[in-house]
Amino acid sequence: MIFALMFPFVLMLIVPAALLVWLWRRQSKTKLDWLLRLAVAATYVMGVVLWGQWSMISLHLRWVLIATLILAAVTSFRRAREAPFYLRNGVGWWLSFGGRALLVAAFGWWILLTLQARTYAGEALAVAAPLRGGRYVVGNGGVISC
Repeated sequence: MIFALMFPFVLMLIVPAALLVWLWRRQSKTKLDWLLRLAVAATYVMGVVLWGQWSMISLHLRWVLIATLILAAVTSFRRAREAPFYLRNGVGWWLSFGGRALLVAAFGWWILLTLQARTYAGEALAVAAPLRGGRYVVGNGGVISC
């Protein structure tokens, strides 16, 4: 039960915060490095904003997360503005580049699947709440008694 409550907290707050600090504090040697860092942070944050169970934490906190992403992007771009777009780098940089590009592709795919899941071409079902007498949290097809 504790894991079920902590897992969304970690995925929705701790991981995005770490990515935003990584974007904001790390000095980029090139604009391409900065763009990849921004793409990783932005795709993860937007994915979390779309699929996150914000009713468990705060519905308004997702907007704070988006505002923080914009602030971190602007602040980090000011430092990366004078950097060249690309430098010849070694194998380690290319491995890092490939890993970040894979993360962007995976998070982008995740966003597309989330957006696709929000649409339904058929007719909506009429659903009535069968639970009476008590407080319940209904989410992801399951019910937890409070």
